[in-house]
Parts: sequence; structure tokens; C-alpha cells
Amino acid sequence: MPPIPCFLQPHITAIQQRLLATSAVDDDRARKTGMMYGITLAGILLLILLGALAFIQDNPLLASIDFLAALLLIALLFFLASKGHLYTCIYTGISIMYCLYLYLFISGGIAGTAFLWSYTFPLFVFSLLGPRRGLLISLLYLLSCL
Repeated sequence: MPPIPCFLQPHITAIQQRLLATSAVDDDRARKTGMMYGITLAGILLLILLGALAFIQDNPLLASIDFLAALLLIALLFFLASKGHLYTCIYTGISIMYCLYLYLFISGGIAGTAFLWSYTFPLFVFSLLGPRRGLLISLLYLLSCL
């Protein structure tokens, strides 16, 4: 590994001190922010792929809804990166996916198998909101499906 130039050394030391300072790091917020980015990026990728598949299988309404949800999630990530309102973004993202999953459950999607996506909803809701709020939102989703 090449040596670090001397003009960068003070900056690297300052960054290391900020990262190691316990008061500067909020573990729960950092974990939730990372999970928000990871879950949302995976969702965007899957929505684009499934939207293209729905378009190919001649279901333009489902394709449009998938692409719209992906665009909303992309805008949500830009908002999170620029403004940093984590919980606003979490609740907005969950609301977007709640509506999408409810539509998929009701419509059946392609070949009537879209209800299987409902199994993933509680997973990311519990991981982002915690046990109490996650249970409340999951039960609300279950009641909506019933």
C-alpha cells in the first residue's frame, strides 16, 4: 500500500476521530439509514425488473404502477440524502409499499401469484420500525387484505 501524502494526514486523522467518537455515532440511526438504503435499492431494482416483465406480458397497468413505485422510491432516496429526515422517509416508503402490496394482493398480478409478495412486507416493516410499530402496521395490512 502506498504511503499517505502528508497533506491528507490531518484530514484522515480528523475523520478517524469522528468515526471513533461514541457521541458522534448513533448506532440505531446509522443501522436504520443503512437498512433504508439497502431495502429501498433492492425494491427499486425489483420493481423495475417486474415492471418490465409486466409490460412484456401485456399488463400495462401493473407495469405503470411498478414503475411509478420505483420512481417514488428513487425520489425518496434523494430526499433522504439531501434532507436527512430518516423517519419521514421510512414512513413514506412503507406507505408506498403498503399501497403497492395491497394492489398486488387484490389484483393478483401476473398469473395470480402476486400475493406472495405480502410475506415480505412484515419483514421490512419490523426491521425499520421495530416490534411495536411493525406489528401495528403489519396487522393493519393483514386487516386490509382480509
